[in-house]
Amino acid sequence: MDVFENWDHWIETPLGTWMLQQEQYWMDQSLEDVFGYNAVQIGPSKLDCLRSNRIQCKARFCFSMTTFLKNHNSNTLVVSQDLLPLESQSIDLFVLSHVLETIKNPHQFLREVERVLIPEGKLIMCGFNPVSLWAINRKFNKNDFIDGMGDWISINRLKDWCELLDLKIIGGEYSMYLPPFNSQRWIKKFRWMENAGARWWPTTGAVYYLTAIKRNSCMSLIAPKKWRSPKFKKHSATSMGKTICREFKKNEAR
Repeated sequence: MDVFENWDHWIETPLGTWMLQQEQYWMDQSLEDVFGYNAVQIGPSKLDCLRSNRIQCKARFCFSMTTFLKNHNSNTLVVSQDLLPLESQSIDLFVLSHVLETIKNPHQFLREVERVLIPEGKLIMCGFNPVSLWAINRKFNKNDFIDGMGDWISINRLKDWCELLDLKIIGGEYSMYLPPFNSQRWIKKFRWMENAGARWWPTTGAVYYLTAIKRNSCMSLIAPKKWRSPKFKKHSATSMGKTICREFKKNEAR
């Protein structure tokens, strides 16, 4: 069973539709000018993270045949959660939209993503923030949210994973500050909280976006040794006079 099979029903709700629109807008604005040769995305089927990107060779990965049959796209491939069927250092851009909080072993999967990224390749991660109004609502009303989701991963924990895998965080952003009202009417009334939240409580957005690049490991050159000028013994005037007399007597004896 694919981890995103339950998303198709939830995204059709007013709250899911609003979140889909916000994430699609962020992806279109942020990934438009990311260049390279190969790009891969994993996420909900109705979210096209690479829609505005200019990379020619794009692929979408999924984890089950059911999702594969729903996507009528020749660039969709079924992959395993444990091993990606890609060569090491072959991908320029990798986008993970709500993947790490829905799979069994997120750290191992992130290690696989780091393996296939080229040096200085870019990784985009999108996930739910465990410090938000949505997290509080999920704790008390689990039936109102997506079924089959695991624990939400905090940004600090994700940063620690990236540090261990030589992935450098270069940017981050939050969005979705309004309360989780599953009603179109209430969503329209509380839209003002998007601008207010970004200013007054910026780290409590329901969704976060992180941008990381793979560090380029190279050879460390050994610095040359510093040249030290030779030190000469200092002679006083008396000792220099004795030396001259001694040499003069030797010459006379010859």
